[in-house]
Amino acid sequence: MKAETPSINGVFKNSTVLRIPFFQRQYVWGEKEWERFINDMESLVGLRKKFFLGSLIFKNEEPTDEEATYGVSEKYTVIDGQQRLTTLSIYLKALNSLLVDDQLRNNFQSSFFIQNGQRNPVLHHSINDRAAYQETMWGNPLTPYEDKRVVKAYHFFRDKLVGRGQSELKALWMAVFARIKFVEIILDDQDDEQQIFDTINSLGVDLTIDELMKNFLYDVNEEEAYVNNWKPVFDDTASRDFWGTSDAARSQAATDENKVISNFFYDFVRIKMWDYEGQPGFDRKAFVQKSQIFSTCKAFVEVFGTDKQTLANEIIEYAKLYKKYLNKKNLDVRIPMTSGIERVACIAMAKESTITPYLLYVLKNVNGLQEQNKMFEFLETYLVRRMVALPVNANKMATEFYTEQLVAKQIDSCDELKQYIMSISEDKNMHMPSDIEIATNIHQTIFGDESTPRLIFYLQETRNRYQHTGGYNYFLAEYIIPKPCKASERNYPPHADDMLEQERKTKTKTIGNFILLEKPRVENNPDKEADDQEKMIKALKRVANEAFADKSQVMKQYVSTLICSNWFNTKANWDETEIQIRNRGFASKVVPQVWPL
Repeated sequence: MKAETPSINGVFKNSTVLRIPFFQRQYVWGEKEWERFINDMESLVGLRKKFFLGSLIFKNEEPTDEEATYGVSEKYTVIDGQQRLTTLSIYLKALNSLLVDDQLRNNFQSSFFIQNGQRNPVLHHSINDRAAYQETMWGNPLTPYEDKRVVKAYHFFRDKLVGRGQSELKALWMAVFARIKFVEIILDDQDDEQQIFDTINSLGVDLTIDELMKNFLYDVNEEEAYVNNWKPVFDDTASRDFWGTSDAARSQAATDENKVISNFFYDFVRIKMWDYEGQPGFDRKAFVQKSQIFSTCKAFVEVFGTDKQTLANEIIEYAKLYKKYLNKKNLDVRIPMTSGIERVACIAMAKESTITPYLLYVLKNVNGLQEQNKMFEFLETYLVRRMVALPVNANKMATEFYTEQLVAKQIDSCDELKQYIMSISEDKNMHMPSDIEIATNIHQTIFGDESTPRLIFYLQETRNRYQHTGGYNYFLAEYIIPKPCKASERNYPPHADDMLEQERKTKTKTIGNFILLEKPRVENNPDKEADDQEKMIKALKRVANEAFADKSQVMKQYVSTLICSNWFNTKANWDETEIQIRNRGFASKVVPQVWPL
């Protein structure tokens, strides 16, 4: 490799193509970076020394025959620096659009565009930003691309510059071209740009796992495969919103680990890794680490010899299933009465269950909808019985169970699944709770909030003559007797006996003390629906710690249409004995009828 310190005119030349490859992410700089950039440019006026705008890493590439015919003598792959190069060129385009000096305007054209009939920009963007960048540089109408960052950058810079006098704009132009320098590193043919790119990323460039995978799986020769296969699943606007990789979704995600895209690839790795169990290089301990998703996927190719496009297509297959069935928007939609993926996926999403890899495995690998549905029915029974009978920490080994047992052993029929789970003895963590165990444990199984009781009752309700159009999100579960606290002591004074008080605290957190309520629905009027639901929440909050007579009057407004809750309309009082009776009834009648063994 060699290093140089060129000026702008040494980087942008009309005989040079700077190609941004697949493995570079989209242009992602925003107002924070633009503000800093424009302040740096303003500081150049009157500055006597050089201003280094950062490092650029290029790798030599042969121009195509077509490029050579119109004078391209140098072509480079941009390994690092595309954000700065894009920002600089857009800033200069905005500044140039306001200048009236023909010589300066022509200088811009001769430096930033290849002098062929098409006037292609020297900087050749990757496919996702190419059209928007070209139209911006050409000065064409930008209406179709207003959502693109490159266009937003242009408008930002132009708005900052408009209204200034020509002498000020010219001084700024001259200063930028006179003062800016880069540190330019040109890689030799033997230098591994992929390894260098990975190193740069490890030092802090914020790439998402799908960008790393796209980088690894596709190069310029696979552009058609990328456009036809990968882009519709991961890289169009709607997909980026779903995966949490759009600009808006990035800003909302607390950490990268919370993004849907990371969760999906983690699920994929925990499915795919078992194809290589027993082979040299199989590292179970490393492969199951969420921080090692990308390196594990690389190992599938580099260690075990999987073809890149074969791996890409398998990822795409699983991703389509994930988007269809594990989309949290589905929690707004009613689930079927009959067993199937929709019901068990509702459990997985509502509880953020670690069963998702096995659900994806079944969807892709089990032949026949009838067999799949039988497996999903059994899994629903298994999950609900465990929620009813076992404490939350009983599922601490669930991740390993679903992947290292069910997926790794290729359990792909209902008979195999039943036989395997039913063979687990009751003293083992992942066993199927029996009717007797449920009847015994239901009085001690407590819930820290309403989400699990709501899910259980919702699944029960949807087995009835279910007429409601709303999904899980259109319901909530409410404590009938409030959890013991200072605010509730006025109407529910604590027992003097500590043992009885502890029993009361336990009973109020069991499923028998929860009631399913339906949120108001207003068809075709989302604003009124939101207002009505807010009124409901406020009304319930207002009476949360009130006596049963007052609290029940509010709750009864939201149970009349629910088969699993309409018994509540006849209740004139409620105490710990009632909770115990209801727990017994739920264990002896509801569970065996709705989720039989």
